[in-house]
Amino acid sequence: MTQKSYPKIDFRVKRTEKLIFDALIRCTIKKGFSAVTVSDITLEAEINRATFYRHYKDKEDVLNQYTQTVFNMLHSQNTIVNNSQSHTLPDSLVKIFDHVGEHALFYKVMLGRNGNPNFAEKIRSYIQKRIRNSLPNSLKVDEKRLDLFITYSAHASFGIVLWWLEHDMPYSSEEMIQMLQHLESENLKTILK
Repeated sequence: MTQKSYPKIDFRVKRTEKLIFDALIRCTIKKGFSAVTVSDITLEAEINRATFYRHYKDKEDVLNQYTQTVFNMLHSQNTIVNNSQSHTLPDSLVKIFDHVGEHALFYKVMLGRNGNPNFAEKIRSYIQKRIRNSLPNSLKVDEKRLDLFITYSAHASFGIVLWWLEHDMPYSSEEMIQMLQHLESENLKTILK
């Protein structure tokens, strides 16, 4: 009987990275991202600067690694355009809305006036890629019209999330996804006409 080998996970590293990221969230909520310093983060996380720099170059590096985590969640999701035959919601899309809801204060700040425009643009750009990849290859439509749909849908999806946050999440993740799928499905029909 052979023993399976699993990748070694250093839980201390993971715990320290979580401390740092959670501290960045709290500091961003208090001060806005541009005003946050590495000193603020280390004080909030109760770690020394050397520990911070063993893990990250600067606060932007922390944010970039976080952004990559969000991208990985988006990448794993199923097709967003609703198939009339299917009534199930993509689990990964539900997880994304749940994640945004769980960190609502952070996202409100990061996507608002005191946030980081690069963070918002990276998210929007990745949503565009995700929508493009979710569309069936058999879709026969003029490339410009398709690009118009994808750009519109990415901005609309982003706007829906902002609306949800600004209105203190009056609908559940599932309800938001159903509305988003319905809107995108109708918009796709318009583009295909």
